[in-house]
Amino acid sequence: MKYLYLFFAVTFLTPLFSSAQSNYKPGYLVTLKGDTLKGYIDYKEWIQNPRGVNFKTNVGANQTSYSIDNCNAFGANGLEYYRRYILPISQDKVQASNLTIGVDTTTTTDTVFLKTVTSGKNITLLTYNDGIKRRFFIAENNSTAIELIQHLYLDPQETSRIVTQKTYTRQLQQLAAKYQPQDDKLIKDIPAIDYSEKDIATIAYKINGETNYATVQSATGSATRFFVGLALNDAVSKFTTSNAIGSNASSAFPQITFGTDILINKNVGDLLVRLEFGVTGNKANYSFNGQDANSTTYTTLKYNQSTGFFNPQLLYNFYNTSASKVYIAIGTQLNYSTYTNKSYSTRYTLSGGYSQISDDVFPDIKSFFVNVTGKVGYVINNKLDIYAGYNPSTRINDNSGFSITTSSLKIGINYLFGSK
Repeated sequence: MKYLYLFFAVTFLTPLFSSAQSNYKPGYLVTLKGDTLKGYIDYKEWIQNPRGVNFKTNVGANQTSYSIDNCNAFGANGLEYYRRYILPISQDKVQASNLTIGVDTTTTTDTVFLKTVTSGKNITLLTYNDGIKRRFFIAENNSTAIELIQHLYLDPQETSRIVTQKTYTRQLQQLAAKYQPQDDKLIKDIPAIDYSEKDIATIAYKINGETNYATVQSATGSATRFFVGLALNDAVSKFTTSNAIGSNASSAFPQITFGTDILINKNVGDLLVRLEFGVTGNKANYSFNGQDANSTTYTTLKYNQSTGFFNPQLLYNFYNTSASKVYIAIGTQLNYSTYTNKSYSTRYTLSGGYSQISDDVFPDIKSFFVNVTGKVGYVINNKLDIYAGYNPSTRINDNSGFSITTSSLKIGINYLFGSK
């Protein structure tokens, strides 16, 4: 139990001791007065469009915070570019569980920073994500941006059916006819595209013409790296009967892991999705005394457990430099176990000393079970990942009258190779 307390103490205190990380990149900022300032932008992993940014005129200067109230545009050179707009923004949901019956055309006018996806001589494609959904906008020749509209809703006549209203295809067809009137194929192909950055950017590219197309997506996209690792897994199992009699068992086994990390933004590297595969084991040996009528009982239950698992995790680096990183990860682990050397028996001893052993029916232990996972780790030079992990107690049997649970504490090291 003391290891569990230590694990959670480290998990929750790490963010407090880790200073907020800055990631200054060469860039620029345009004030509302139209002044262009060259310097350094604190470039973040913006899952949603930012409403402000920190700026320095040089690396050693104090930072100044800018927001939509005093900034017209900013960018990190070769990475991401944002521009301030005041415009109506659709508010309808896109998750199936939140769809309305009939189309919802509600909009709200807001001042926001739109991110540039592509820019050319005719149109600029921009995007905005506020947590409700991701939207795309088109600005012609630096004019006011217009949202490319897509509505999802439930059919009023058949509420189990989802209707997709692709207004954006007509909007893009009009732009294609205006700027590339000779390209009949382009106009015919547009109705088949999805409301995705890849598809819409391809159309924007063709509307602008090849020689005038620019993109920052390749510079700011995701990246992958791989890892292999070895850990010591200390499994703690508990066998408990209905009358609260029970026994604990603990065993340490090696754990072999390998997998892939997906960096959401390769130029920041704060947020990752880790796909981890591994194998480990557990040797459980329970024994306890009890009382049954006029006899004393001595119960033993034994088994060897071999487990293969898949553990997708969300990993966040609270401290992130090229030399070292400190992270916390949470995940959901899918386990498949096989059991060997199984035995379950009870010895009954009467007051006169007579004893008898009874072989009991071995518990119905699950082959497949799911548990949550947590880790804290320290990465050195983007190569060595040293971590401690904990899997909370999970029941692994289906029998009534007693339960078998297992938890684990582990320490390990991974070797990382590929992207930083």
